Amino acid sequence: MFFRSILVSSVFFLGTALTADQTKEEFILPSSILEIEGDLAYGEYLASDCQTCHRSDNKNEGIPGINGREIIEIVYALHEYKNKYRQNEVMQMMAGGLGDEEIAALASYFASLQ
Repeated sequence: MFFRSILVSSVFFLGTALTADQTKEEFILPSSILEIEGDLAYGEYLASDCQTCHRSDNKNEGIPGINGREIIEIVYALHEYKNKYRQNEVMQMMAGGLGDEEIAALASYFASLQ
């Protein structure tokens, strides 16, 4: 149930919320992905591409801030874009080129920021 509540709350994170007619099957990540401990320094190295659009001051001016979000929330969001579960062509392209370790590293880095 914990992951289900994260999923429900993550529908609004980094993307467009699904309407009733856009309902999809529940997106589930295997524990092997959720257990990857992200390398903070590697995440910081990778973050410049994200920070091209996501503001470092964390303000939401059309693109949500991602600093300080929960690791699991970021991991789910990036995997949902990577698997085209969420609709946003730019985020699908950006996440589509990331591996599991890179997603974990980015999640750890952005979660560490306030």
